[in-house]
Formats: sequence, C-alpha cells, structure tokens
Amino acid sequence: MNVRPQARRKIFQLGELCLGDRSLRVHLLDVSEGGARLHCPTVLSVGTAVTLRWQQENWRAVVVWAGSNKCGVRFIAPLAHSSIEALTAPL
Repeated sequence: MNVRPQARRKIFQLGELCLGDRSLRVHLLDVSEGGARLHCPTVLSVGTAVTLRWQQENWRAVVVWAGSNKCGVRFIAPLAHSSIEALTAPL
C-alpha cells in the first residue's frame, strides 16, 4: 500500500502554473504540505520546474508525474500545515 507522508486536502480552486515566460490556468484538485495535484490543459514533462500561483501566493515546484490533463507537483519548500489550513478554509 502506498502511504503518503502528508494528508491531502481536496479542493477545487483556480490557480496558475508558470513555466518561464508561459503561464497556464490550472485547477488545484488537492494539496498537501509537500505538493499538489492539478488539472492542467497541457501535458508537462516530468522534472519541469514551475511556479504555482494560488491565492495570491507563489510556490516553486517541480513536476513529478504527468498524464492526460493532470499532473502532480512537489513543492521545493514544503508548505506549513497552518498555511494549508488558511488557504483551504471556506471563504
């Protein structure tokens, strides 16, 4: 069984994925301290360095898996649990 080190928080919020001078609109599907799963209109290459813009914050990350319309990113610096709580709280 594959056990993740951090619990995922299911969400469905708009974000932006920046790849150099290019940006893509994405939907965040879930997030944890270590990374996020995204719905992305473009198939990205594993290992691509990206910046995830979400809720007026920027997080540097790397693509760790990619498939049809979805990808997973690992944050370069893990998010604090309190940040996850604040960012996923109902508006």
